[in-house]
Amino acid sequence: MVFRTSIPYLKKFSFIALLVTLQACNGLYFKEAIAPPSTTQYALHEWPYEEYWTGIVFNGNKIGFSHLQIALDEKRPGTYLISSNASMHFRFLAVDKKVKLYSRDWVNPDLTINGFVYDYDMDGNRLKLYGVVRNNVLTVVIDSSAGQTTEQYPLLRPLYPTSVINLYPSFQGMSPDARYVYDVYDGESQRMTTLTQHVENYESSDLYPGEAYKIKTSMHGQDVTTWINTGAEPLLEMSMNDIFIAELKSEEMARYYLTQAALNKEESLLNFSLIGTDQPLSLPRETNLLELELSGTADMYDFPNDMRQQCKGSGDITRCRINGSLSPVEISDMSRNYLDSSLAIPTRHPTINRIVGVITQDKASDSDKLSAIMDWIQTHIDPVATDVFTALDVLQQRKAECQGFSYLFASFARSAGIPTRLVNGIVYSEQHEGFLYHTWVESQVDGNWQSIDPIFGQLHADATHIKFVEGDNTADLTPLLSVIGKLSARIVEVETE
Repeated sequence: MVFRTSIPYLKKFSFIALLVTLQACNGLYFKEAIAPPSTTQYALHEWPYEEYWTGIVFNGNKIGFSHLQIALDEKRPGTYLISSNASMHFRFLAVDKKVKLYSRDWVNPDLTINGFVYDYDMDGNRLKLYGVVRNNVLTVVIDSSAGQTTEQYPLLRPLYPTSVINLYPSFQGMSPDARYVYDVYDGESQRMTTLTQHVENYESSDLYPGEAYKIKTSMHGQDVTTWINTGAEPLLEMSMNDIFIAELKSEEMARYYLTQAALNKEESLLNFSLIGTDQPLSLPRETNLLELELSGTADMYDFPNDMRQQCKGSGDITRCRINGSLSPVEISDMSRNYLDSSLAIPTRHPTINRIVGVITQDKASDSDKLSAIMDWIQTHIDPVATDVFTALDVLQQRKAECQGFSYLFASFARSAGIPTRLVNGIVYSEQHEGFLYHTWVESQVDGNWQSIDPIFGQLHADATHIKFVEGDNTADLTPLLSVIGKLSARIVEVETE
């Protein structure tokens, strides 16, 4: 399982322990205040602070810090440099995981992008993006273990970096019910998107000093609520069902959060994401039919349905029935090219093609090719809770978690000419007696989608695999944020082989 911050401003995480249950009782902590008749609009040359720090805590555990700094770039007249970084350290499945995020955005006085450098480091795997705007075109160079790729985006409207999200309302001048809509480039999903902000209220709270404007920011279908005072300071930020909360800290205290993270041995991510069941499943990998009810799915869009998986929602409950049948490929599916190369699935990379050529050279059918690919991956890649950006990271380190295994399998299968897509959902863990979020693949074989789990070594995934979304881009996974930590399951029927 992989948790990534699909919205870059979620890097400014923090947490106050009593806020775990805040969503059910917001009224106990926030009170409406009388808004000032007007709010100062700050220009970058007169911004009231040069930097701020936050502590980062997830589900009650300190895991790191973030820092943002604003400065005039003396080498580029009229250009400002917004630098931000975040360091996080936590445990998942008894493995220490380290994430470091660095960004530098060069912006014009109106906050629009001039250029940027984004550097992401997850468990020692690196991804770097370089961007520049010239003649109303954004050019982005993506540098990963798979090599460099260049993308260009014609700009029809002004474009902003995600680092200005908490600056933008104060730049415009806040007032109750004000609304802002603007385009941003999201480095984590490598996409341009539209972002909206709504000033909902002016409130006081025991959780921050004084009063502040309550602002809801929406991007990729996800919401983050931030309280910003008249001095342009983001006092508090809450997201993901209030599990992530950002609170201003001194530099000393923010760095202390990272120190505490290194000492913390709790499985906070596992404990938060585990979906408990009313009864254990004794042979999950041998299950060929499963029917269950998932409670807490009211905010989830319709589950994918096919011949293998049938889900139907009613109120807060979705009932799913999963069997071993293969779902027929529809014309709409055939029109999509599941042989494409991408950052995560570099199908055309020479290393991928060379390995696939060797392991499938004497295989005539697609089924035989998939079997050979599975054998190679099971033999050469170790299952370890390590995050990766691309299938080439997996090949270099020879270890990965479920998503990395799926990246590599999809790369190999597509290189062999077999249309393959990534799917994300949940799977039953016998060790933890519940469902965990999981990634596997589906390949087209003889006109059908075949569900395959590369990390389990299953050419036909067992029936405890319940699909939520499809896609290999970070933005494709954002719908999961609305349900993670909220679901429970009741087993209705189960059959094993």
